[in-house]
Order: sequence, then C-alpha cells, then structure tokens
Amino acid sequence: MVERQQHVSEKYHFVEHIGPYKRDWNCLMDHYDDIIHDPSAMHTFEYVYDELELLFDGSIRNGIEYRKLTQIVSMEMLIRIYGKILVNSFAIQESGDRTKDHGNSLRQIGRGVYLGPSIFDHSCSPDAMFTFDGTRLYLIALRDLYTDDVRQIYISYIDELETFTERQRQLRSAFYFDCACTRCTNQSFIDDGDENLQLRMLNEKIEDLYANTRFESRYVLLAQHKLHFISSISRLTQPNLHLLSNNLIAIDMKERTMCDNVCQLIDDANIENELIRCNTILAVRVSDFLASYRCNARQMERLVNIYRRYYGDHHPRLLNKIYHFIGLLLVKIAIIIDERRHRLIGNINNLPLNHLADTQLDACLQVLVRLYRQSRSIQTFIDESIDSCPSSLKNGDVYRSIIIGATLIDENSSQKKQIEYSNRTSSYRDLLQQNGQLVEHNRTQTDDSNGGTEDTRKQ
Repeated sequence: MVERQQHVSEKYHFVEHIGPYKRDWNCLMDHYDDIIHDPSAMHTFEYVYDELELLFDGSIRNGIEYRKLTQIVSMEMLIRIYGKILVNSFAIQESGDRTKDHGNSLRQIGRGVYLGPSIFDHSCSPDAMFTFDGTRLYLIALRDLYTDDVRQIYISYIDELETFTERQRQLRSAFYFDCACTRCTNQSFIDDGDENLQLRMLNEKIEDLYANTRFESRYVLLAQHKLHFISSISRLTQPNLHLLSNNLIAIDMKERTMCDNVCQLIDDANIENELIRCNTILAVRVSDFLASYRCNARQMERLVNIYRRYYGDHHPRLLNKIYHFIGLLLVKIAIIIDERRHRLIGNINNLPLNHLADTQLDACLQVLVRLYRQSRSIQTFIDESIDSCPSSLKNGDVYRSIIIGATLIDENSSQKKQIEYSNRTSSYRDLLQQNGQLVEHNRTQTDDSNGGTEDTRKQ
C-alpha cells in the first residue's frame, strides 16, 4: 500500500498557477529551525506524531501491511511537513447559506493549505481580503490595485484591529517574522494606546470576559437569523413587536456579574476623555464593550465608522461587528416592548404598544435600520464579487483553490483591466489527468487540532 502511495505521489505532482507564477509544495516555507526551538509548536507536533505512529505501526489490517512510520519518512522530514502545514494553512471559515440570507459568521470549521494563495505576503494594512464559499477560497480586492504583479498584493494573516505590540507578538509566534509594513513602521499609525496602563489592564479584563462567555458570538448569530425579520422593519406593527419580544435573550447571572465588574473598573479609571476621542485601538475596544453592554445605539453607529478605518468598507470582520450590534439592538428593543406590556397589564401606564415616538425605542429602531442597510451592502458586495467570477473558473472537473476578482491598474497605462487569476491552466489539467482518470484537487486539508477554536494563523 505504501509503495503504491509513493508511486502515486511521484506520478501526481500538484501545481497551481497564479498569474505567471507556479506554486507547488516545494514553494512553501517550513521554518524548520524556528519550529524545533518553539516549545508550543513541538508540543503539538508530539501529538501529531503519536497519531501517525498508531496508524503506521507495522501491522497488517484488512490484508494490507502498514510499514512503521520510521521506515517511511525521517523525523526531520516529518517536522518540515508539519511546519509547512502549520505556517501556511488558512483558517477555513463558515460561509453560511447565501441562498437563505445568512451571513458569514467567521467561525472556524477547519484548516487548509492552498498552494496558490500561499504566494501572498502579509501586511497590517492589506490590499485584499479572503472569504470562503464552502472550502473554496476567494480573494477580493479592498481597493483598486496599482500593480500588475500578483506578488505585490498583500493580505492580513491576523485581525487588523490589534495594537502594534500584539500584532508583532502574534506574527512572531505564529509565522516567525517581524512585520515591517507601512502601518508598523509609520509613526502616525503606531499610537495604539499601548502606553496607557489603565487601557491595557481594562482590555485584558474584557478579553478574559469574552474568552469565558458567549457575550460576543450569541448576538452575531441572533442577528443573522433575524435578517429577514429586520428587512421588514419599516412595516413593524404591534404583532411584529410581540414576536420580537418573545425572542429575548437573557444573560445568566455569572456573566452579568462579570460585565458589571468590568463596567465598574472602567467607571473608576477616569478615562472619559480617551473614550470620547476613541483615537487608539485600546480605547476603541473599551468603548465597544461599554456600548455593547449598555446598548448605546448612537455609540454603536460611531464605532462602525471607526472600524471602517481599520477594515475598509467591505470586510467580513466589519460585517461581523455590525451583526454583533444588530443582535444587541434586537434584544434591547425586545426588552423595551416587554416592559411596556407588563406596565399595561399592571395598569401602571396606559402607553400604547405601537407608540414608536418613545425616544429610546425610536433611536434603537433608527440605528437598527441604518446598520442593517450597511450589513446588506457589505454582504451584497461580497456575494457579487464571488458571483461575478466567470463560471468557467468556478466549475468544471478541476476545483479552483483561489480566484481573485480584482481591478488591477497598470501604472504605465491609464486603462483599468479586470483580471481573474486562478490556478487554471491547461498544463495543470493535463498534469492531473493520467490514464484517463482525473484527480480533483481542491485543497490539501488538515484537521483542526484545536477543535475549531480560533487560531491566529491566516485568519
């Protein structure tokens, strides 16, 4: 069996072409020297090696002899293979069902090595973003690109909304390099609030809260499942509001206590001026938490505009932030309607249920409508970018690992040209077609060793 696998491996050499460049397994960096000196990476490798030893143990199963792992490949080669997967894999994110108007939740469902996209280097101020439709990866330009060289297109391997210190830490620990992009070297970008000890402490408390609760994720899911309901927000009537009030999400007491404690720390810190300016990343995060927990509709809308400075106008992460605020506003509206109903039942106040002149309710509804429209604009942009790719690039016998639908502008010419790069070449198809049998190469995929938890590698 192993001999046959080796023969197949030699026979099928997978190659992806992206623009004029050829990408194969040998193009991937393995960072061998970095990994063998990284205790965390080697600790994970031990688990991987133990699993492989159980599979290749020299036994005979179902009439097939499995040679021992040490007879097949050396330890050094295994670490190099592991390194290439560890450093070059992308976090495959749940794309949702576009036909049912469900957006991208950004929940990681696995990891995959994509040979073509591995050509893109990192920048903390990227030119393009990637998104998924199933396991197919699409790269979409965030702006018009003044280049005709695909190697000059940069993506972000991590969340752009991180401080300079945290970005460098994540890139060094996950990818073994220090970033020297424009954002990291330009002093005007570096004011992230790291020097403010109070903001840093508060951010650590907020991160701990998010890590131990579902405060972030639950509202994103609520918003995604209520998009159809929100689309008819202009026709809200008493029955509609009753339906919404029946979907109230209650925060458990432990989570509420944690949130109250963090809010108290923020109030005691006397950082009102920093939160009003919101000109550092740490201040933005603290303001985000307060706006979310206290459901400040106006501040939510302001924060969305701030996030656009970091993510651009059409980024899935911006969409996720908007969904989070929409979910919170839905719950706030439900609470207001529920309180009104109880007041009417107790004859405390005869305010009619359909009276939308109430200042607080009216403000929530107005912001909800505007955020919903922004979310639809972003989702439509992403969907149309995917749909605009020629069907010949998306369909067929050979699956495409990547498609770029970007407007590239040649600096030597004033004419814009629409170019779609992919791994599609006639030689690639011919290479896979042996003895009349076509091998479908969608991706080289690895299982998510963290059980679907968030990872910093090429998020």
